[in-house]
Amino acid sequence: MKAETKIKNTAGMFDLLKGLTMITIVVVHTLQQVETMGYKIDVGMLGILNVALFVISGYGFRAKNLKKTFAQQFQLLVAPYIITSILTCLMHLICHFVVFGSIRLAIKETIKVFAGLLLGLSDTVQVRGINIFSCGPMWYIWALFWVWIIITLIFNYVPEKWRSVVALAVSVISIALFNITFNPWSIYRGMFFSVFFYSGYYCKKKKLFTTRWDTKYNLLLCASLVAAVLVSYFAGYYHILQFILVPLIIIYPVVLVKIFLALNVFSGPVTNKIRTIGRYSLYFLCAHSLEYIAIPWYCIAERIHSHVGVAIVCVVRLVLDLAICVFVKEFIGLLHRIPLKKGPVVER
Repeated sequence: MKAETKIKNTAGMFDLLKGLTMITIVVVHTLQQVETMGYKIDVGMLGILNVALFVISGYGFRAKNLKKTFAQQFQLLVAPYIITSILTCLMHLICHFVVFGSIRLAIKETIKVFAGLLLGLSDTVQVRGINIFSCGPMWYIWALFWVWIIITLIFNYVPEKWRSVVALAVSVISIALFNITFNPWSIYRGMFFSVFFYSGYYCKKKKLFTTRWDTKYNLLLCASLVAAVLVSYFAGYYHILQFILVPLIIIYPVVLVKIFLALNVFSGPVTNKIRTIGRYSLYFLCAHSLEYIAIPWYCIAERIHSHVGVAIVCVVRLVLDLAICVFVKEFIGLLHRIPLKKGPVVER
């Protein structure tokens, strides 16, 4: 590999990828909910982008003691999750009362949502015939929180030469745990993404994202990305392909991130707006989770019978999510501008 630096190591270097991922999440979720159109959406394709987000997060990892990491990630991730959960329950109660006209039904369904958010369930589970709904897209927040804790533990207690092996082992163990239906606070998912998170840290350590790769490496790794996409798509039809996906799944997220970094040369009104979404991706994800859970989109989806209708719903949801993001951003900025009253000075 050449030592010539082509990509600036800045805080916003991944914004384009994060922004496109957020937009893709909204579109995919909309297509999944519009059952009348018969769209066949492979969630695994969305998983390719989600995994890349954990690589990006690992790129920003800095080793600290467990107490500091826990406090920092609780403030950055869990606190927004709690606030979003409270607002989601309130919005869910109001929307379902307005749509169905029954306060009793609205309270009953909202309790199921509250239970799922309280437990941070990544999937809807059934307990004695009662559905407890998942926390929606916010499973990502819990998974990211736990992967930070796991990697911090690895850095604090595992020798350097064994860290990558332990991270891989944790991910492999989590695959067996996925068979367990009950997954509180998305702990298993956090374990699964450990090796990808660590790979992001490794890329930063070796400067793989800020140096130019040889052409042969580019061609080889891009071919692995294409192979991973094709295998993940056809694995549902030919289960033997899942064994081929195992080695590819560790490579393709890094390649995908590298490709999007190369696309940073493009600058314009559209790409800059996408980068802005990526810059506030956590706000956007929380906003999307709020409307995803609280608004009964299935009632609207039942009345859609054209591609134009689907496109309109996608645009409406994107605009709604962006509006919530702008409101939150301005509200937080307002709080920061409020002067704090200082107490009286006590002379000694």
